[in-house]
Amino acid sequence: MKRDLKVYLRLLGYLKPFWGIAILVFIGFTMSAATEVSIAKLLEKIINAIQHRDQGFTSIFPFLVVLLMFFRGVGSFIGGYYTAVISRNLVFNIRQEVFAKLLRLPSQYYLDNTSGHITAKIMYNVEQLTAASSESLKTIVQQGLITLGLFGYLLYNNWRLTLVILIFAPLMGLLVRQASKRMRKLSLQVQDTMGDVNHVVQETVNGNLIVKGFGGQTYEHARFRENSLENLKRGLKMVVVQQLNS
Repeated sequence: MKRDLKVYLRLLGYLKPFWGIAILVFIGFTMSAATEVSIAKLLEKIINAIQHRDQGFTSIFPFLVVLLMFFRGVGSFIGGYYTAVISRNLVFNIRQEVFAKLLRLPSQYYLDNTSGHITAKIMYNVEQLTAASSESLKTIVQQGLITLGLFGYLLYNNWRLTLVILIFAPLMGLLVRQASKRMRKLSLQVQDTMGDVNHVVQETVNGNLIVKGFGGQTYEHARFRENSLENLKRGLKMVVVQQLNS
């Protein structure tokens, strides 16, 4: 747990140059979250208006729904776009650091690790790392604001019933924690299998004359298929855990 926290804090350090863009992300997702709460309130007004046959309000509520959807879309676009801006810049910056580090590593490192796994670290692993971190940031900010907003609205409407819901909070926390552990394990496995796939490709490309000369096309294709299939299985397991977590 401490190790994970240390990694996340280190990743946050890369976000310092983008604090201005992060403010735009926060503004965009705040707009999106505000519309979620507003929609809940609007639905309450619509139901009351229908029950009391308030023609004045029912005639304008389609316009209000469209207006809320518009602001929700604008907020989601701003938040999502500038999250992507931060993510792509993180990919660029971390790749520069990883490549610079590779240039300084001793020769023994290149003897102990295949070129496919080394290439996968700079091409695939960095991409996965930044994608996961930016997605986590998006989830924490967007869904966090929506949750806080709706929770406040529930407290305002019926605090007793809201407190009953909190009984399930420890269970949800436990499930999320277990799913996170499983996700980290599978993520490492996916990265390793991607390195295996990349290794087969590089060996085949670099030694294509040897492969053709000894008629090894069938063997190399089978090796590539086997490693790709293993990567596919690990990736699908990650999807299962993600969907169950949701």
